[in-house]
Amino acid sequence: MLTATQTKNNNAAAQIMTLFATMPLIEQSRLIDSLSTEHKRAASLRSRFKELYEQWWRETCVYSGRNLAMNTTYYKIIELGPEVLDYINELSITEPDYKRGHINWLRIGIRQNQK
Repeated sequence: MLTATQTKNNNAAAQIMTLFATMPLIEQSRLIDSLSTEHKRAASLRSRFKELYEQWWRETCVYSGRNLAMNTTYYKIIELGPEVLDYINELSITEPDYKRGHINWLRIGIRQNQK
């Protein structure tokens, strides 16, 4: 039996598919291409973030406080922009507690860079 949320999601999906079917084929193709491009960009950004985060951890795992931000890899992560905040939030759930200080420094750095 479906939950209320699943039913609501199925209804939304059906509405989207109905709308999609009414679009001209060229517009359908453009939409699919756009979604594919966005998916590839997001996957690339996630991969780059993960690579930099792991490098930064290796370089700074024995540091704390301000020393965490005195690292070139840290700034490369910050330059990725606010789009990586979701990845940082995922880390706060999946990474062990002893990495929380590092994760918080990333979150702070991204937010300060937005101003």
